[in-house]
Amino acid sequence: MNETDLPETLPGINLQTALKLVAGNKRLFKKMLLEFADSCRDAPQEISALLAQGDIIGASRLAHNIKGNAGIIGAPELHHAACLLEDSLKENDMEKQEEALALFCKELLLVLEAPKLISTQEI
Repeated sequence: MNETDLPETLPGINLQTALKLVAGNKRLFKKMLLEFADSCRDAPQEISALLAQGDIIGASRLAHNIKGNAGIIGAPELHHAACLLEDSLKENDMEKQEEALALFCKELLLVLEAPKLISTQEI
């Protein structure tokens, strides 16, 4: 697999959407996906820590950032889960927060598998 090859599918990623967003530039998509994974790898623990400290605004901000980045990399289910989490934090609904955080973590972990399946040479 060379730098412009991609597998037919990537977990949690809609490749057709993702490639449209980068005008078909596979190298740019790979770079964005790797940067996303690096920056979001610890997000579940960070959000949990912020919530434990009572920092709803910080947790909401992090969910919001991931929501935007998930949209950019073509991860619709993660985008939706981050949206639900952000909304539950704004509503300060503990029950919804727990459910939304569990879904968010599940979807994020799925998307974080995608970079492991692509060639990173020459990126």
